[in-house]
Amino acid sequence: MSSPYQAFADVSCASIAIKNLSQNKGGKGQSCFIDYSDPKFARAMTAPKDLRVLWNVKPSGENVEDAFSFNLELGLPPQGERKDVDDFRSKATEVDTLILNFALRNKVDFFGSQKAKSMSSVDVVRGAYTPFIKEGKEAKEGAKYDDSIHGKVYGWKDYVDHIVYKDCTVKGVPNTKMVDNVVWKPRICDPSGRMSNFKEGDTRFYLFMGKDPVTNTDTYTERVPITDATGRPVQDERNNLQYRWVGPGDCMRGSKATVVFQMSKLYVAASFGPINAIREVYIKPAPPRERGVLGGAKIVQVVDPLQAARALQALMNSEEPEEEEEDSGSTTHNNNNNNKAKDDEIDSGVVQEEEVVSERVHSSSSSSSNNNQGAAGGDKKRKKAESGDESSHKKKKSSSSSSSSSSSSKAALSELPENDL
Repeated sequence: MSSPYQAFADVSCASIAIKNLSQNKGGKGQSCFIDYSDPKFARAMTAPKDLRVLWNVKPSGENVEDAFSFNLELGLPPQGERKDVDDFRSKATEVDTLILNFALRNKVDFFGSQKAKSMSSVDVVRGAYTPFIKEGKEAKEGAKYDDSIHGKVYGWKDYVDHIVYKDCTVKGVPNTKMVDNVVWKPRICDPSGRMSNFKEGDTRFYLFMGKDPVTNTDTYTERVPITDATGRPVQDERNNLQYRWVGPGDCMRGSKATVVFQMSKLYVAASFGPINAIREVYIKPAPPRERGVLGGAKIVQVVDPLQAARALQALMNSEEPEEEEEDSGSTTHNNNNNNKAKDDEIDSGVVQEEEVVSERVHSSSSSSSNNNQGAAGGDKKRKKAESGDESSHKKKKSSSSSSSSSSSSKAALSELPENDL
């Protein structure tokens, strides 16, 4: 990551100065701005690398249809799993203590004269405080959800296409409408490559492009080609690719993100806590999910149709006719090996379904043939002669079927654009 920011865990609480309360411009609540005497931390700081994105980026506030900021929530690994995360947790606790003591000293300004009478200690004030790290709730069977940190994404209000809702039961109330997802419009890049449609304070997103082959450091891009519904790049009238800026729609649940944030103020209303404005997000997309299927084989999402077509062509070219006969000992051994191979079989993200089916048919045919031979006993010679005739017929049929499948595969490939092949 190229940003020359300091880690939040390195911030000295002695350098943090919390200003007096002031009324927010919108009329709701008050704010205390935060200054840093150490200039290294005045602009922004980094959270631990590659934290898991718990939810898609969603609008914040009560009026979600007109929200000007959006929430990004990142999960923290359990205590003791990563030293950098443990250091982050420790610093967050220090910052929480600093803010709580400040609120206690200024309790009349924070809570009003009447409520301030009951605010006698830090523990009491803590009841109205939203901590830097949100503790994960208890799950079923004694499990626990991840602790998390929240940040605000700014500058993307005009690129919301529409909001998707779902009905949930919240605190015992059924059919409560909740935000499920946001569908985003592309933020088109200026043809010159300038960031003309970004303002100061807008959150910037970057997408992982792999490791640099020389330095082995992570590389990211800030813009990607626009694609249509079929996944193909969109071109203008001059056949030039159209680009968009990487944005919150790329920061999907399950991916990993490293954020650069600025803790610039405290928000004070019915409750109070720090506001973390996210300045930059470095995204590593989640790998395709795998799921088990019949026979212990695996299936994965195929991203590139061309890759699938090439894999199918390779499969067809490598097909060989079945052997005419197998003795019972080799049949049992091969069946065991075939079952083991099916459990682990993945070929560049494309499941070899035809090969699995072929193995099953072949295995079933061999077992049936062996059982008939054992039952026939004295008629072994006659059975062998008949089997030879049938095998010869099957061999011709299999060769014809293979040729037909190969021709069909090549026909499908010929329909793809030449430049893709």
